[in-house]
Amino acid sequence: MDDTTDPTKQTDSSNPTFEERVIEIIKNWFIGSGFKARKLTDTPTDALQVVNKAYVDANPPLPGGSDKNVQYDNNGAFGGISNNATSTNMYLNQVSSGTPVFQQVSDSHLLMHDTTVNDVGTSNHGFAPKSPNDATKFLDGTGVYSVPIAFKASLATYDLSTASGTQTIAHGLGRVPKFVQLHITTAGPGSAECVSIGNYDGTTNSSAYFWGSEGASAVDAGGYTTNAAHVIGHNTSTGNFQTGVITVDATNITITWTKTNAPTGTANILWSVMG
Repeated sequence: MDDTTDPTKQTDSSNPTFEERVIEIIKNWFIGSGFKARKLTDTPTDALQVVNKAYVDANPPLPGGSDKNVQYDNNGAFGGISNNATSTNMYLNQVSSGTPVFQQVSDSHLLMHDTTVNDVGTSNHGFAPKSPNDATKFLDGTGVYSVPIAFKASLATYDLSTASGTQTIAHGLGRVPKFVQLHITTAGPGSAECVSIGNYDGTTNSSAYFWGSEGASAVDAGGYTTNAAHVIGHNTSTGNFQTGVITVDATNITITWTKTNAPTGTANILWSVMG
């Protein structure tokens, strides 16, 4: 069989050969699948250089110069920006049009939230905690809002001839005091004098006192006790006295007096509270 009778060697365009039919089928398949042939000037050196069946340059030139300078603008288009090599603590801002630029962060860029994250503490700098909306509280050295120490003081009296019982004094501090102090005198003309200074720290009562007769050259008696008050009456005997023990709450100082024998006179009380 020669070329004129061999169907694989026919060259008539109206009656293509078998080889031409195969080539046409392959060509149509490539075109239908989106493959576009292009001449490769370089052999790919990286698998990432072949994308969508086409060879691409691993480092193509981009708008704006170096690829380090390329950014998207607000419309999604490429635009070049300059490197920020001279300043620190800058950020690339958002723009509605044009090209983003580097600028310094300012207070207006901070968005505050109702959270304790990054609040100041004893081991770190930070933001002030959320205000408690309470004018009596201030930010203290531990990083929390607390009520600072307050002080109240005033005068009271107590009849030493009264039977054992309690005396209530409103202190006006507005909270439970942490410390109470009593300065008590019973001085009076023509009688003995007594001074008692006592404290209460929320746990312990204690006091020191002395007593002396008018015109005496030395103190007749004195000492210290586990009471907040030890008050000797105007009698000429140290065996006539009242002792007092303090308790306290957010409203009152309460002195529980215990009478011994028959003291007379008036105790003048200068009291103070702190807390």
